Amino acid sequence: MLEKTMTNTNCSQSGVKFSGLKRGVAVLSVMVLAGCALSTDYARPPVPVPATWSAATTVDSEAQYAAMNWRAFVVDARLRDFIALALRKNHDLQQTLLNVEAAQALYGVQRSERLPTLAASGEMVRQRVPADLSAAGRADVQSQYRVNLGMAQFELDLFGRVRNLSEAALQEFLAAEETARSAEIALIASVIQTWLVHNSALQRYQLAEQTLKARQLSLSLIEHRRRAGSATELDFLEAQGLVQQVAVELERIDREIRQSGNALVLLAGGEAARTQVPTAVQHDELLLQSLAPGLPSDLLINRPDIRAAERRLMASHARVDAARAAFFPRIALTGSFGTASSELSSLFGAGQDTWTFMPQISLPLFNGG
Repeated sequence: MLEKTMTNTNCSQSGVKFSGLKRGVAVLSVMVLAGCALSTDYARPPVPVPATWSAATTVDSEAQYAAMNWRAFVVDARLRDFIALALRKNHDLQQTLLNVEAAQALYGVQRSERLPTLAASGEMVRQRVPADLSAAGRADVQSQYRVNLGMAQFELDLFGRVRNLSEAALQEFLAAEETARSAEIALIASVIQTWLVHNSALQRYQLAEQTLKARQLSLSLIEHRRRAGSATELDFLEAQGLVQQVAVELERIDREIRQSGNALVLLAGGEAARTQVPTAVQHDELLLQSLAPGLPSDLLINRPDIRAAERRLMASHARVDAARAAFFPRIALTGSFGTASSELSSLFGAGQDTWTFMPQISLPLFNGG
């Protein structure tokens, strides 16, 4: 009877242990499933505009314009070279590209938290222990040598907090890339616009010079007629005023030429681009390729500023999931493995290995909002 009772007791204890193990696995499974449920899929918000254009228009191929870059749009070779120089030398664009590198580095830092950090360390401690503190009752000099390979505060990402923070950093990095592309487009547009303004000013200056020569010739003829008595003093003064009017216009256009030239030099990054600024009028030359009307509105989705805004929206969505995961427990693992000895010669000997394992769980209760 006693043996039978003891056997039943052991089976009951084993059943309790097995039941406790099952409960632990079930709790862990529920926690993992809850963690999976915390991360929600991003859905693009609806746009409050009609899906199709009401008027019947001839729409060209969307892929034709989606694959078109600025080199295909800009026809003039000198303008293309100047834009390429501005893309290499413009200081504001260089700062934007450096911001992309900074965002990429921050993403790398955040992504590294998803993997454990391993660190090797070596330590030597040598100290003198006074007699009243020594176990042997006499003053002694003690030495300790230690070599460890450790892992510190590795979080088990059961609820997706670290994963969502990494996703947010990734979307911020992609948004920075789109912002850099938007800055490139803005720089190209500024160079083209300033180039056209400069060329227009050169053309108007040339036309004003021709007008000035014609009015100076007219003034000379009226002067001869006035001396001959066939023109009045009023006719002479009117002709003289027209000459001065064109002279003033020449000064204004000359100032516009110099201002637009300086703007081109600034956009291209410095005085080294001064030699590439045109000084002669470009007559009857096609500078830019014209785009046919009726382009599909879906091309707006390819705008870098719109894509950057959506990337930031996706980053905010991931940060919301990470904030939701902060309401749940955080489990962190800390451990190390190594050897320790009081003698350096026996540091790597048999039986000198040491290890520590310190799991930690924390649950926020109150943080004042």
